[in-house]
Amino acid sequence: MSQALQNEASSISAFGGMRINHVRPNYPELDPSNTDAAAVWSVLKSRFDEISKLNFNWDKRGSSGVPSGTLAFTQQMLTSIMPPKTPAPAIVPLGQGGIQLVWHSARGELEVEVIKPNHVVVFFLDNATGI
Repeated sequence: MSQALQNEASSISAFGGMRINHVRPNYPELDPSNTDAAAVWSVLKSRFDEISKLNFNWDKRGSSGVPSGTLAFTQQMLTSIMPPKTPAPAIVPLGQGGIQLVWHSARGELEVEVIKPNHVVVFFLDNATGI
């Protein structure tokens, strides 16, 4: 496992029990200098490929690998909802087999946790309001 993956595994946050079937989050204002969609998708593909190779106990804490269906759903969701000029999110595998996508900006934080296909939890924090 890469050092970056180990660092991410040690800083994973958990979400509590909301189930959201259709998500169209209000995106924070993200880095407008990152406009090369091909470069962003190259980074995403590379990260998804790395995560797809994780097996049971990848973090030495008994965590599950991420099922291929969850990976495919997450990729399809991103192609459907991510605006073209959005920088790549941090992509973190979760211990129960899900994936967390994280974007940080001066305006706020957006976290999307894909627990399994069609089971998604979203958290947005607006830095201006604290909500």
